[in-house]
Amino acid sequence: MMPNNKSLLIKKIYSNFNKAFEKCPDAVTLTHNGVIVDCNDALVTMLGASSKKDFLPIAPSKISPLLQPDGTSSKTKALKLVQRAFSQGVHNFRWVHKRLNNQNFPCDVNLINIYDDGVDQILYAIMKDLTKEEKSLAAKKQAEKESHKSLTRERQAIKNQSEFLASMSHEIRTHMNGILGIVDLLNEGDLNENQVELLDVMRTCGDGLIIILNDILDLSKLGSDQFELESFSFDMKKCISDIAYLFFHQSSKKKTKLTTSIDQITPQYLIGDLTRIRQILINLLSNAVKFTEKGNISLRAISKQLPKKNLYQVKFIVEDDGIGISPENQKKLFRAFSQGDKTIARRFGGTGLGLVIISKLLDLMDGKIEFESALGKGTKITVTINLKKGQSDDNAFVDEHANTVHNKSDSRILIVEDNIINQKILALTLDKLGHAYDTVTNGNEALQALEKTQYSLILMDLQMPEMDGLQTTGKIIEKFGDNRPYIIAVTANAYREDRDLCINAGMNDYLSKPINMNKLKRILLTYIK
Repeated sequence: MMPNNKSLLIKKIYSNFNKAFEKCPDAVTLTHNGVIVDCNDALVTMLGASSKKDFLPIAPSKISPLLQPDGTSSKTKALKLVQRAFSQGVHNFRWVHKRLNNQNFPCDVNLINIYDDGVDQILYAIMKDLTKEEKSLAAKKQAEKESHKSLTRERQAIKNQSEFLASMSHEIRTHMNGILGIVDLLNEGDLNENQVELLDVMRTCGDGLIIILNDILDLSKLGSDQFELESFSFDMKKCISDIAYLFFHQSSKKKTKLTTSIDQITPQYLIGDLTRIRQILINLLSNAVKFTEKGNISLRAISKQLPKKNLYQVKFIVEDDGIGISPENQKKLFRAFSQGDKTIARRFGGTGLGLVIISKLLDLMDGKIEFESALGKGTKITVTINLKKGQSDDNAFVDEHANTVHNKSDSRILIVEDNIINQKILALTLDKLGHAYDTVTNGNEALQALEKTQYSLILMDLQMPEMDGLQTTGKIIEKFGDNRPYIIAVTANAYREDRDLCINAGMNDYLSKPINMNKLKRILLTYIK
């Protein structure tokens, strides 16, 4: 190309720059052999210059800091990036520029090779100020960091609350064990009608307190995301009949008729969390019996088979002819510590936690609850859960060590319990049931007693000084192996994982405080003839 023609071409490039980029919202420069020869108003504003005329004489090196964030010299790095733009045609990169007030700021830069004949090199540089974007990103990251901190604090607070409630539960259950244990023992004596009635009131109050305690613990656990469901096969017929049995006596005293039914489609064995299904149905049936003075109460199970193999949609329906609930009060039923009608609450009692817990449990089970009720016309509640068909009832704990059942006549029981009141209650109960026993207050004493005496069964408290129940069980297994006595956990810890800890530690069974005579009888009948 002739020099004259080349000069005309360069002038045309200059002219086209003005036409193309003067109104561009991004900052644009035109450089010729490394010298800025033109720019748009957006660049003047971005760099804080008073005018284009004042800005153009400034060397490009003056609008960059000495070093880039990676520690590289801006001048050295810029030369490499310019060379890359001329070789590739276009090159995009991040860059830190410097305003005329010496304030550094981030940019997104596009270098475009406009002309290069080895002598003359012309580049367009299009720069976008990223200050707002980076501030926004930094604010977002800070918000996320604060949110994470807040979530961590919230989780810790929930964990602390859960641990506090578990600790309180342990203390309350320990003392309730003493109270209710004495009630059971007194009931075995020769009492007049008035004394029996007073003891019944004490037992009812104690049982009511335990129910409230369990509800609060469950609500706390559900709120802390630490709640896990189990899945095992259970007998549906036994589940329904066992639940109904709990309420037959109470129902008959109130002149109500309690019935149960299971349709033919529902398999006898289903797979799910039996404990939580029982909890849901017991709560619903308890409410039905509580709020029905006369008429009918029914617990039904109906199912339909779903397309997926061995999967059934099971509906548990609890229906009663009770007092019913008005539409406006129904809206309050799933709020914690809330009951539909305060006058009814005062009359019948309760915390208002039951339906809240049911709702949260069903959320975990991917189930649902439907509510139909009219004031004075009864209530119908339908719980729907999808359950797989089971093959056998593996709910009962089977212990391979439990091959031999000792005779009552030659058996002796070791009570390992540091609380004197609980020691006394267990000792008096075993006296009533005709069993010989010894008592010790910690794990070390238990190991010493086992060296001297052959025991058939150990009632082992979990929380003890010096050596707790789990540690003691480990030492007993290590020392005596399969010749060890049966070890039954006796604890005020109420969570299911506590039971699992005991079984996994090698214990044979589990008793949760407060312990009544029937609970202890069941254990003794299982392991001692």
